[in-house]
Order: sequence, then C-alpha cells, then structure tokens
Amino acid sequence: VDSLNECFSDARVICTVRDPRDVFASVQKHHQAFPLLSEAPGETVMGKADRMFAPDGIIGAPMTHLEDHLRQSSASVVPVVFEKLVRDPARELRKVYAELELDWWSGHNFDAVESQATDLDALYLDKFPHHHTTKSVSKPATDWRAFVPSDIAQLIINRYPGYARAFGYS
Repeated sequence: VDSLNECFSDARVICTVRDPRDVFASVQKHHQAFPLLSEAPGETVMGKADRMFAPDGIIGAPMTHLEDHLRQSSASVVPVVFEKLVRDPARELRKVYAELELDWWSGHNFDAVESQATDLDALYLDKFPHHHTTKSVSKPATDWRAFVPSDIAQLIINRYPGYARAFGYS
C-alpha cells in the first residue's frame, strides 16, 4: 500500500478481513484431511500457529500490516469484514462505494452471486484445491472451535489486539 501511495497518492486498497481463528481453522481442517501433505511434518498445532501468526508469517504478516494502517488511521486501506459481507452483501458493498466516493451501480444482482473460490492454493502448491463454483455465497459452516484449541484461539486474538478490536473478534 505504501509503495502504491508513493505513485498514486489517492490510491485505495480494498482488503477483506476475516476472523483469524476461522482462517487458522481452515488450514487445520485441510492439514487434518491430508496429513502427509503438511509442510512441516510432526509440527505441533501450537508450533504451526506460532509460525503462521508470526509477524512475517503467512497469516500474521498481512494482519501486522493492516494493524499498522489502523494505528495510523490510514485512509488508503478500505477493510471489508468477510462475515458482514456474506451476511448482507448489499449493505457492505454500499459502504465500499461510499468509502471510495463512487455512485452506486444498480446492476448488482445479489440473488445470483457466484463463488469461484480458489483460496490461496498456490501458496500450498495446490495441495488443497477448492475448485468449485456455487451460486450461494455464505460463511462456511465449520466453526473454528472444532479445529482450534481455545488456548491457541486466545493466543491468536491476544497477538493481534488491534485487529481483533477493530473488526469485533474476541
């Protein structure tokens, strides 16, 4: 974002945020389904959480940068909360339009939203593919509590208190 703002001072980045416990639960779910494909065989769940949520980790790095922008009250990042977006897409999209000072486009059809989720499978060398399309976009039914022990969930929230506070994750 900072580099982009050097070239284009009024540039904005739309950033979808999600409960980090749900993100980690998704990783855990895939690793439990395919244990032989783990990038660190024998690693404990706590070790995996520490690695992924480190300030330079695959989950922690974006959270660290976003917290920094929140601290600076940066207008260059427009956060969109995933849980709110899937619950009420029209309302959340209206917020994005307002934030970007754009006129509302009336052509949106929220009854025919297609999800073509691929996640970031390339980061895992496509080991956990999600190649599917659905007509319905909704929060995944899996609850993080089924895959993330409570002490690790608390560690995640405590490590990124600004993020948790800003987006209502506690």
